[in-house]
Amino acid sequence: MNKNELSIVTIWNILPVVPADLMSYVCGTLKLNINKFILGTLIGQGIYFAIFIWFGNYLATQDTPTLKRGLTLS
Repeated sequence: MNKNELSIVTIWNILPVVPADLMSYVCGTLKLNINKFILGTLIGQGIYFAIFIWFGNYLATQDTPTLKRGLTLS
């Protein structure tokens, strides 16, 4: 695991199947390099949330009356 710490932490943070908290506990127990853990978490969570933002924007800009009715605040 020492060779691939950064890539494992990054990919694990992107996947919505495993909670990020569980990954943090496992990495702390295994005593991973803190710098690689923080960088991997920032990259992984950044990609994860960028996908959500992109998908939310995609849904918000659709021309479907049902979607627009459901997304309006008024």
